[in-house]
Amino acid sequence: MDRVISYLDYSRLIKQYIAPFHIEDPEAALRYAYSIALGGDAPAPTGDKQKQIALEVVRDIALASKDNRRKLLGSIARDGSVKVSWLPLDLSIS
Repeated sequence: MDRVISYLDYSRLIKQYIAPFHIEDPEAALRYAYSIALGGDAPAPTGDKQKQIALEVVRDIALASKDNRRKLLGSIARDGSVKVSWLPLDLSIS
């Protein structure tokens, strides 16, 4: 008899959870979005799908937060100096 493996739709759960505050507090919303990628080690195709969904949620948070976009994505000052953002800092952690 074949075993049936069921998965909780964690990404949907996280998206619903961060919906009320992802614009006001994008940094906290990003932390939750990163947790979606933790399912990336699940058997194919579920793991790959989790990674893709995590990237989509991060993108949506960055695009929705107009006021904090520079903090999320970084910027270059007129003198040529680079202002580090949350995303590159977070990428160095992973």
